[in-house]
Amino acid sequence: MSGDPDNMLSNETVKVVLAVLDGLAIPYAATVAHDETRTRILRDRLTHVVVMLEGLLRSGRPNVDDAISYLEEKLSEHQPIGYVTDQQARRRCEAGATWTDAVSLDYQGPEAGR
Repeated sequence: MSGDPDNMLSNETVKVVLAVLDGLAIPYAATVAHDETRTRILRDRLTHVVVMLEGLLRSGRPNVDDAISYLEEKLSEHQPIGYVTDQQARRRCEAGATWTDAVSLDYQGPEAGR
């Protein structure tokens, strides 16, 4: 970070912001159908972010590292999987798949699993 040291975020604030971003910045879905799955995952992850933030605000002396550990543990229970991301679908199309095949969860082409 650069600039006036009085305007910089504290290290603890940066840790919290990064943890929130890690929790909420999950890949976009390739289709509306896949977005339903992404939305469910995102909603679950958002719930844990809110719980963590509320806990920090309620505490007179918050332990940021404990709060972030809690959040990481809860986020690991709601991995952004079970849907095809926009990036995955585009890579599959670049590898020769049709859009229909590229957005299939059962895709078995060269970009499968990526």
